[in-house]
Amino acid sequence: MATSYDEGFERISRLCDEVAASKDLDINEDTTRLRFIDTVLFECLDWNKFTQVGTEEHVETGILDYSLRAPELLAVLEAKKMGISFKLPADLKNDKLKRSIAAIKSLDKKDKDKTISAAIDQCASYALDRGAPTAVVSNGWQFIAFDTQPGPGRSWRDGDALVFLSLEQVRDEFPVFWEVLSVEGVRQNLLQRKLAEGDRGSPCPKRSSIIANFNRAKNRNNLQADLQILGDLVLGGRIFEDRKLFQENCYCASGALSQFSRASRTYLEDRYPEIFQATAGTPSLTPATTRKGPESALVNLTNIRKPIILLGEVGVGKTTFLEHLFMIEWQDKSEDLIVLRMDLGDKPSRVADLPSMVNSEIERELLESYDIDIQENGFLRGVYHGELARFRKSPSGALAGVDDAAYHRAELDYLLKLQASFDEHLKAIFKHLVRGRRKIVVLIFDNVDQRDADMQKAAFIQAQVAASTWDIFVMLALRPKTFVESKAAGALSGYHPRAFTISPPRFDLLIDKRLETALKMLDGTLPLPVLGANVRMQVHETANYLRMLRRSFAHNQAIASFCEDISGGSMRLALDYVVGFMSCGHVDAKKILTLWAEGETYVIPYHEFVRGVMYGDREYYTGSESPILNVYDYNSSDRRELFVVLVVMSILAKAADADNAGFLAVDVCSARLTAIGYSRDQARNSIVRCVQARLIEDNLKTGQFAVDTSHVRLTSAGSHYLDHLTRSFVYTDAVSIDTPICDVEAFKLVKDVRMLDERVARSRAFLSYLDSVAREFPKLSQELNWQDVSSAVRGDIQRAEDSSSRRSHVR
Repeated sequence: MATSYDEGFERISRLCDEVAASKDLDINEDTTRLRFIDTVLFECLDWNKFTQVGTEEHVETGILDYSLRAPELLAVLEAKKMGISFKLPADLKNDKLKRSIAAIKSLDKKDKDKTISAAIDQCASYALDRGAPTAVVSNGWQFIAFDTQPGPGRSWRDGDALVFLSLEQVRDEFPVFWEVLSVEGVRQNLLQRKLAEGDRGSPCPKRSSIIANFNRAKNRNNLQADLQILGDLVLGGRIFEDRKLFQENCYCASGALSQFSRASRTYLEDRYPEIFQATAGTPSLTPATTRKGPESALVNLTNIRKPIILLGEVGVGKTTFLEHLFMIEWQDKSEDLIVLRMDLGDKPSRVADLPSMVNSEIERELLESYDIDIQENGFLRGVYHGELARFRKSPSGALAGVDDAAYHRAELDYLLKLQASFDEHLKAIFKHLVRGRRKIVVLIFDNVDQRDADMQKAAFIQAQVAASTWDIFVMLALRPKTFVESKAAGALSGYHPRAFTISPPRFDLLIDKRLETALKMLDGTLPLPVLGANVRMQVHETANYLRMLRRSFAHNQAIASFCEDISGGSMRLALDYVVGFMSCGHVDAKKILTLWAEGETYVIPYHEFVRGVMYGDREYYTGSESPILNVYDYNSSDRRELFVVLVVMSILAKAADADNAGFLAVDVCSARLTAIGYSRDQARNSIVRCVQARLIEDNLKTGQFAVDTSHVRLTSAGSHYLDHLTRSFVYTDAVSIDTPICDVEAFKLVKDVRMLDERVARSRAFLSYLDSVAREFPKLSQELNWQDVSSAVRGDIQRAEDSSSRRSHVR
C-alpha cells in the first residue's frame, strides 16, 4: 500500500522515540538498515521494497547498500552503522539544511578514519558507477543527500548537500525530506532543484525590463476596431443564432489539410493509431467524412444500441460537424427527427450530477424544441397505453363503472408509480416516440472534450447506457486519449463501439468561406447583425480589407500553412490568429487599402502576417501574452539555455523519419540533452515547456507532461518554428527585446526602436550575441546546426534591408 505524506510524518515521529533508545549502541550496518533505514525508506518515504529497492548489489567499486529505482536507477544510499556519528559543527544546527560538501568533508580532518569523507566518497563512487543522480549517506538517524550530476563544468565535490542532523530534524523538516527523497521527489530530481535554489542565479536582464509600460496595448484606428468586431463575430461564428444559416454559408467539410501544411503530413496517417495500438479491443476507426460527404453509416443512422464515437482533438470542428449532420445531411428526415443535444461544455460541475443533468436537459429539449411535454396527461397515457390497458383488466380495474372515483384514484396511483424511476420512465417515453410515433431520436453529447478526463469517462458510460437501453441513436464527441484511458481502465472493456475520426478541414477553404460570408453581410446579401448603438462600421473600407485578406489566403499559401501548422490543426486557434492579425495596430491597414484602391493586387506577405499574430494588440512582442513562443527565453544564469528549446526540437526532428511514428523515448531525448552539457533538470524542464507550448506532443496526446509520458514527438507547430519562424527576421526582431542578454555591449545594441533600418541593426546585434554564446558551447553542434539557423536569419535580415532600400529609392 502506498504511503501518504501524513502517514510518513506519523511514522517518522514514532521512529524518533525508537532511535533515542538505540543511538548510543554500537549497532552494525545490517541492523541499522533493518531497523531504521528500511523503516525510513519503506514506511516513511513510500519506496516499495519489492519493486523499487535493491540491496547488496555488487558494483565495480564495492557493494551497493541500496539502489532506488522508479523504474530506472535514480538514487543510491550508503548505510553506516548506528554507532558512527557524523560529527557536524554546531552552526549547522539551525534552519538551514544546505551546506557545501567541501565544508562538510573538512570537518573530519582530525578523524583518522575520515568517517564522513570516506562515506561521502564511497557513496558518490557507487552513484557515478551506476549513473544515479542522487546519493544519500545515512547512519540511520542522520542523512546527507547530494547531487552527483550538478551540471556541466561542475564536480559534485564542489556542490552542496542537504544535511539532516537527527531524526528530530527530519521530523521538523519533513516537508523538505519528503519532497526530495520520496519516490516522486527522486523521480523528478527535486533534490537538484532544491540545492539549486538561491544558487541557480538570476537570469540576465531583458531590454523589456527597462521599457516603461512595456505591456501596454497598441493604439488602433477605427478600421482595425471594426475588423476585430467583425472578425470575432463572423470568423468565430458567434453571431449565428440561426445555426442552419451558419451551416449553409460557413461549413467546410473535414478532411485533408492543405497540401502545403506540415500538419497534413502527420495528422491523418498516424494521428490516432499509435495511441490505440497497445489497447485491447481497439475500435474500428473510420474517417467521418469521405469525398462524397459524411460517411454513409452516419447519414443512414444504422447500428443502434451502440454509441457512435466521434474522435477528434480540441478545436477540429466536432460540434460544427454534428450540426451539419443533423441540419443539412438529415434534412429529408427532418419531420421525423428529434435531436437532443447535451452541451457538457460547462455543466454539470460534478461527475455525480451528470445523470440528473442529462435527464432534466432531455425533458427541457423535448418541450422547448419539439413541444413534447412529458408531464402532460394525454402524452403520458399514450406512453403507457399498454400498461393502462392491462390495469383495466386487473382487480383494481373492476372498479370502473362500480366506483368510478375509486377507479380513477387507483389508475392515477398506478400511472404515478410507473414514473417513479425516471430512467425507466425515459425508456418508456423513447419507446413510445420511436415505435408509436415513428420518430428517429438522436441524443448527442457535445463539448465533452472540454471537460476533464473523469467527466469524459462518465459521459461515455452514460452514452453507452442510453444507447443500449433507450432504443435511440447516441453520438458522443471525445478526445482519443480519454477513449483509450477508459478502455484501458476497464470501464469500457465490455463495449465495442464504432469510432469515426474528425480531422480538420483545409484552412484555406475554411477562411475563404468565412470571409465570403462576412462580405455578404457587408453588401446586404446576408443580414448584418445589430452591433450596438455606439458601433458605426466603415462598411466600404472594411469590405475592401476583407477582399484583400481573401485574396491573400488564396494566393499566398505560406500564411495559410502558418495558421494550420502553428494551430496544430485546431481551426479554432487558426481563426483566432486571423482575428489577431486583423486587429493588430502594427499592420498598416490604411496603406493596404490605399494600394487596393489604386488597383494594386496586394497580397499579405508571410512576415507581415506573422508580425501581426505575434504582436496582437500589444505595443511590443510579449512572450507571456503572445500565441507565439519565444524559444530563446529562459530563467537562469546559464545562458546556454538560450538554445535548449531549439535543441529539443532538433533532436525530435531527426527522429521524425524513424519508426514509431516519429516518437522518441523521453529518456533518450533527455540523455541526448545531458550528453551535450545540460543538466538533467534542464533537460526535463525544457521537454515539459515544449509540450506545454505544443511544439512537441506526448504519446497520449495529453497536452501536458504527465507521469506516464514515455515518448514525445515534434508537432507541426514545432516543425514550423524550427524550419521557418526561427529562421526569419520578423521573429528574431520581435523576440530580441524579450530575451535575457548577459553581455553588456550586446544589451546596449538591442534597443527600443521603430524604424526598419534600426530594427535591422537590432536584429543583427541580437543574432551576433546568440552566435557568441553558441561559440562558447562547442557541443551544441552535435544536436543543433546553429550555424545553419544563424545563416538563414542573416539572409532574411539582408532581404528586409534590401527591400527597405528599394522602397526608399522609389520614393
